[in-house]
Amino acid sequence: MGKNKQLVFNTIIIGIGKFSTQLVSVILLPIYTSILSTTEYGTYDLINTIVIFLMPVITLLLDESMFRFIIDAETKEEKKNIISQTFIYSIFSTMIFSIIIILIGFIFKFKVIELIIFLVSNILVRIKECIC
Repeated sequence: MGKNKQLVFNTIIIGIGKFSTQLVSVILLPIYTSILSTTEYGTYDLINTIVIFLMPVITLLLDESMFRFIIDAETKEEKKNIISQTFIYSIFSTMIFSIIIILIGFIFKFKVIELIIFLVSNILVRIKECIC
């Protein structure tokens, strides 16, 4: 029964994490719409949608698979190894993506490259939250 109890507990923790991020988005929506014009909010929404679409490609969903391997890890050393490998891969993949997006931006003269890179760098923040 110990494994089932742990599974339920971990599922509840992950559910709370997913629900709380959605709740924050809903709470921030009125603030965004009151400060930004319709065009600016449309641009923000487009960029945010692009970033959400690209995140699984960039991270290979390692932040989510990290949970699975941490649950199976038996020692603290194994857990540290899993977390550090995930974090290091995420840093490198974000840097490579940022370089590619900058080159594409220079070629096609995009004006929102910095914002896309900033939003994609939130990958590292998500993994840091998983670590803590």
